[in-house]
Amino acid sequence: MISRSSIALAALLSTVSFGALETAQAHEFSSFYVFGDSLSDAGTYYVVIDGQLQSVRFTVNPGQVWDMRVGEHYGFDVSPYLAIDTVNGTSTVVGGNNYAQGGACVDSGYAIPKCLAYKYNTLGETQQLEAYLDSTGGVARPNALYSMWAGANDIFTQAILLDLGVISEEKAIEHVVAAANQHVENIHTLSKAGARYIIVPNLPDISKAPVTGVLPEGPFFSAAVTAYNATLYKDLRHLGGSNIIFVDDYALVNEVIANPHMYGFTNVTDRACQQEFSITCTTNTLVAPNAQNDYLFADVVHPTPAGHALLAEYIESIIDAPGLIGMLAESPIYVGRGIYRTLDTRIGTGTPKGFQLYTNIDYSTYSLDPTRDHSGSDGSATAGYVGLEYGFGNGISVGALLSFASGSYNFSALSGGYDADMFNGTIYANARFGGAFAQLSGTIGSIDYNSIQRQFALGASLRTDMGNTSGVYYGARLATGYDFTFGQATLTPLAQLTYQQATVDGYAETAGNSSAMSFGNQLRELFYVTLGGQASYAFVVSGVTIRPNVQASWNYDFLNQDRSVTAGLLTAPVTFAMPVYQPGRSWTNLAAGLTVEAANGLSCNFTVGEQLGQDQVSSAYVNGGIVYKF
Repeated sequence: MISRSSIALAALLSTVSFGALETAQAHEFSSFYVFGDSLSDAGTYYVVIDGQLQSVRFTVNPGQVWDMRVGEHYGFDVSPYLAIDTVNGTSTVVGGNNYAQGGACVDSGYAIPKCLAYKYNTLGETQQLEAYLDSTGGVARPNALYSMWAGANDIFTQAILLDLGVISEEKAIEHVVAAANQHVENIHTLSKAGARYIIVPNLPDISKAPVTGVLPEGPFFSAAVTAYNATLYKDLRHLGGSNIIFVDDYALVNEVIANPHMYGFTNVTDRACQQEFSITCTTNTLVAPNAQNDYLFADVVHPTPAGHALLAEYIESIIDAPGLIGMLAESPIYVGRGIYRTLDTRIGTGTPKGFQLYTNIDYSTYSLDPTRDHSGSDGSATAGYVGLEYGFGNGISVGALLSFASGSYNFSALSGGYDADMFNGTIYANARFGGAFAQLSGTIGSIDYNSIQRQFALGASLRTDMGNTSGVYYGARLATGYDFTFGQATLTPLAQLTYQQATVDGYAETAGNSSAMSFGNQLRELFYVTLGGQASYAFVVSGVTIRPNVQASWNYDFLNQDRSVTAGLLTAPVTFAMPVYQPGRSWTNLAAGLTVEAANGLSCNFTVGEQLGQDQVSSAYVNGGIVYKF
């Protein structure tokens, strides 16, 4: 005899009676495609509600499911591929980018019996993927974002069979494992077709959902989810690659259930809808006012819009994380240029024989403006320099410079930040012959990144994941020029070649929660030419030489480096690589300064300047110092 609980769960899967029920986010993605089941369905089914045939979702209608929110974050509308009319049982291709369909199993052909929702020609995940690839000639759009999330209905199907007593638990688990294997094979198919960014969530612990009040198979649900997720993990790890964005929904839901008030929920055990199945649930049929926001579950298994919103925030935080952490390699480049600003005070000085001791302070700011395609950052650093130079009296001098810089930086949209300290050592040589001069320098240093914070909303909570790492800075520059003197005025054309490199060691965040991630090593390189000139004018007041100057230069980076950062959840079997911010390859520097030289061997210098003309980038600085000859 078929139990009432089996019939109820079958209704959840198949939506058999829909027709009769009338219950009143650098990354630059080109598009977004979704495959899966009711957890991702953006409105495939049309049912009659309040006397009207409407597109509905498996939540509190008209609320959004997670992928619709993620699509909005990255600038895409998400709409169904199929429209299934449950009144007359017809399905029509409407051509949307969401192929996910409520009731879908992984493969509509492998399970015995087939998933019950195939009454409406529902496509399994395998068939959804085939439909997409058929439309593209078998080639996946490489810059698109994809999601593949299925397997829950395979577990429900086996639970029904187990409840009916026609299958053993051992055989049911075998079928669940087969579904997980096929799911990863589908992911592999999409990957081989060229997809580079595939969201792959695992399954939540179904035994903690209200479904166990409908079908008393709680222990089986727990065992089945464990088997499915373990197989998914093993197969993904074997698959490898760097295009799987693994999402640990299992851990996330457990965190919410363990501490619901932190995330803004008051109920994580009951359903928000009066109906057992949210496909016909609206804000008019809730068990309590505002239940769509206060409850985690809309029905016996599906999330409320608030639950979907939290999941979307979680997924967005994972996808956006490499873009944020990629900013760590940018700040040393701008701080490193303070070394060259200090060395500029030594270039072309025609040092007489003997030693000179000098010290400078440099304060710099920089801002990388965010766009839809990449995260931004801004911050400032203060650096101190101490140098010693020896002149041989023949136009040649050599020197060494030590520097320490400390900076604090923020990610855009209040999404965290970090502190960075740099300790650098530089050696250099100057040469002057007549009006011509040159300087050659080399720098090496260490970078300590402290309190790296990623901050993002999870429901009512603001989560912070933290870590620390280190890096190395390298720099080399050849600077040349020629002084053309016209009385007290000097015009100096300048030409420079500069190489800068910052490496950032990979690291793991320390929070130990569902969102903690690891990040791979980074390498940031520039090799650029600087062409420009300086004009100065010298006059003497009471034995003190005063020399104001202005400078302008144009810079061009030959490398224009494309960079990606590899990342993944600490619980993930795989990592993914995401392109990060790429600044423009050319920019302009403007500066004005003043040098004051006294007869007693003391002199001081002061310069202000800014960087202009580089896409989404601006920076400015103040540099001042004192020199003593002895």
